[in-house]
Amino acid sequence: MERQLVVSAIVSFLLLAVMLAAFSTYNWSSIGAAIAGTSDIASQMFSPSGYGLTLLIVGVLLGASMVGGVYLAKEE
Repeated sequence: MERQLVVSAIVSFLLLAVMLAAFSTYNWSSIGAAIAGTSDIASQMFSPSGYGLTLLIVGVLLGASMVGGVYLAKEE
């Protein structure tokens, strides 16, 4: 039980570090800029200064949480 607590704390701190890094590198002055269409959204998200890596990390974490939820909900 203690090992699980330590691993979950480490994962939580890593997730917090990724989120803080994403928030600190974002150019907050561009919030009011209008985005015309989906191609503009895609080019902003997947540009080198965008959220491509963050999006992949969040996707992996969400997938892992879904698998964990199914595993915990499974009846034995």
